[in-house]
Amino acid sequence: MMIYDTKIMPQQFGLFEIDIDEHFMKIKGFTEHTSKYYLEMWLKRQQPRIYIRCFVFIDTVLKFGFLDPLLIWGNIKKGTMRVHPGTNRYILHSILPERPMKGWVVDRNCNSHQEYKKIFPSARSLIRDKRGDRNMLWRVDHRTRKGYQDQYELSLGTDRLLGEPSMDTQTRRDRWAFLSDTRGFGCWQAGKKAYDIGNAREEDQYEIDRVAGIYQLFLQYYFDYPDTKWRTKFYRRMQ
Repeated sequence: MMIYDTKIMPQQFGLFEIDIDEHFMKIKGFTEHTSKYYLEMWLKRQQPRIYIRCFVFIDTVLKFGFLDPLLIWGNIKKGTMRVHPGTNRYILHSILPERPMKGWVVDRNCNSHQEYKKIFPSARSLIRDKRGDRNMLWRVDHRTRKGYQDQYELSLGTDRLLGEPSMDTQTRRDRWAFLSDTRGFGCWQAGKKAYDIGNAREEDQYEIDRVAGIYQLFLQYYFDYPDTKWRTKFYRRMQ
């Protein structure tokens, strides 16, 4: 039985901006960027699209910064939240903290960003027009999974997709073809070889601790970052 309820407004939600800073990084339970289980899943999924996921992604961030905010789905009543999409952005930001990144918090149980001030001191309203309004586009994508045939995912319609022609340019393809033919590294996890990225030599084999380690190696091998950039490295060279 269903009852019509005029007291609820399920189509409305709180939406505001925060800085992805030390306060966000202290959130408990956010383990996707540190867990070995997530690394294994990531390696399998990204193998056929490593050029898009790593080279195009990193090159774009180095040239233009983090263009799109993380979406943070919060529940102020329960004290819980989840990031999606944006986990890979967060991981890259964790090793390039000098490049600012924003997050947008979405919470159906929140009326004002002030409710989050003790959690995220940087919480602030989104910029609106002179009438106090703001219109934006959202995207709904179907994600087919057994038992979830009518489930959809909501994301910002303005998010840049790495496979778009403006991102996946011929210039980038040519650069990647050259660089990946001349250098590369091998990815190992728990003592087992996953695969090589680019033209990896025997001495360029690494045990990876977490996804951030792959991004660190990408920055070193393909963007000439020194390994002294990071105090903590999330990989080690195989002996």
